[in-house]
Amino acid sequence: MRPVWALCAMAIITLSGCAATYPGEIDSISGNDSINQLSADSAPQQSVVNGWTARDYLELAARQNTEVSVLLYVAVAVLVIIALTLLTQSRRLLRLERALTESATATPSGAPHSPGGEGSTPNG
Repeated sequence: MRPVWALCAMAIITLSGCAATYPGEIDSISGNDSINQLSADSAPQQSVVNGWTARDYLELAARQNTEVSVLLYVAVAVLVIIALTLLTQSRRLLRLERALTESATATPSGAPHSPGGEGSTPNG
């Protein structure tokens, strides 16, 4: 059971740490755009600077989408592992419960045993 919880903890840490870098990257893109706009003297230069900025934002969006897809797969995999672990544990507990019930109802050795089982009647 411990490896499952360790895996869950790693997935949560991974999920929580990924989105934290985006505001800094957005600020960096905006800062670069402001600096480049100051050096653009004409409309064609401003168009080039705007193209660079758009490219940078699109690259950031593509990285975010890729990261979200990977994280979604990780989250689904963790949920499947947890579900399988819980299913395995519940089956193990059911087998243990059945074994305990059977051993509690079993006739002790050396005690008289009725052929039809306890409480059986000849008529039915």
